[in-house]
Amino acid sequence: MANNNNQSFDNTQSQPFDDAQGKPVNTGAGDQGSGSLTDRLNNVAQASPGQPPQNLPGAAPASAPQDKLVPEPGPAAADQQQPRTMMTDMGQMTPPAAPANQPSFTPAGIDANEPMFTPETANGMEMEPDIAGSKSHTLWWILGIVMGIIILGLIGYFVVYPIFSSGEPVINPPVAEQPATEDQPGQSELLSHTSAFKGAPQGQITVSLDGTVTSAAVTTTLRREAAELPDGLTEIIFTDGAGNQVPFGQFVAAVAPSLGDQESTAALFADDFTAFIYKNADGIWPGYIGKLDATDPAALTAWFEALEASSLGEFFVTSPGDFQEFRNGTVLGLPDRFAPTETAGASLGYLANETEVLISTSFEGMKEAIRLLGWAS
Repeated sequence: MANNNNQSFDNTQSQPFDDAQGKPVNTGAGDQGSGSLTDRLNNVAQASPGQPPQNLPGAAPASAPQDKLVPEPGPAAADQQQPRTMMTDMGQMTPPAAPANQPSFTPAGIDANEPMFTPETANGMEMEPDIAGSKSHTLWWILGIVMGIIILGLIGYFVVYPIFSSGEPVINPPVAEQPATEDQPGQSELLSHTSAFKGAPQGQITVSLDGTVTSAAVTTTLRREAAELPDGLTEIIFTDGAGNQVPFGQFVAAVAPSLGDQESTAALFADDFTAFIYKNADGIWPGYIGKLDATDPAALTAWFEALEASSLGEFFVTSPGDFQEFRNGTVLGLPDRFAPTETAGASLGYLANETEVLISTSFEGMKEAIRLLGWAS
């Protein structure tokens, strides 16, 4: 009995039933073993929860054949088991086919020297070429023109000019050298005179001593000019025949020869000096102002001693008579030395103030000269 049941199970297991007749279906020799088992396993796996599996041994056949419900395992089932990714999707994509009769285009070659683009200005016009390049060309043109002018000038000076000026050179005749004229002793080349007076005198005249300067020539000139002068102090400028002022050393040596040679006076005083005439009711009284040119006190003291020892009457236009001894005095606050005479108003006095020496033949004339010199205190 047991054997019959087992045999029935095996037959059922190997032969599926037909849904309509409840009879086993003949599937062929090759599908009896493996196909029936597979169908059953699929039915077990796909059974819903709470439902018994189908096609178990002894169970009623299903309404539909099981081989129609469960697909056979194959490549598609294996593919469904793989996870879906972007790479799998891209692998399944098929590139589109190129359209037929597509036109071909080959770009032209690129010129390396051609600029990539030409900038335009706001008004749509193309920009001017490089300004720096144009300036460089202009500078070279200017330099070339300047160099050309210089070269032409050099050619004209060293080549053309000698051709047209190749005549005989003009030879100037030698000029005979004039022998140097030696100045006579005491001659002066002073052409101008500067007055020692700070104030304005009564007048100023210029007299010429033609020929040799002597005491007689000076006395005669003073008498002649004073006859036409008003009272007061008038400045006199003595000149020689050439119009030069007579130097002080030469003039004093001519007026008072007993004072000594003119070299001793010229060594102490400058050539320019100031002479004057003071005229009043008592007569005509000359005077002289010399400017010291040396600062040797001993030499000046020796010159004053020689003055006091000289013939004092030589300084006067008219002889004043006998002289008394020199004595110390004061004139307008300045110390002086003077020698009175027998004639009223006549006395020979002298004084030194800073760099100037005043000699006068009248006391009144000395005071007026001090005022004009600006020495009065």
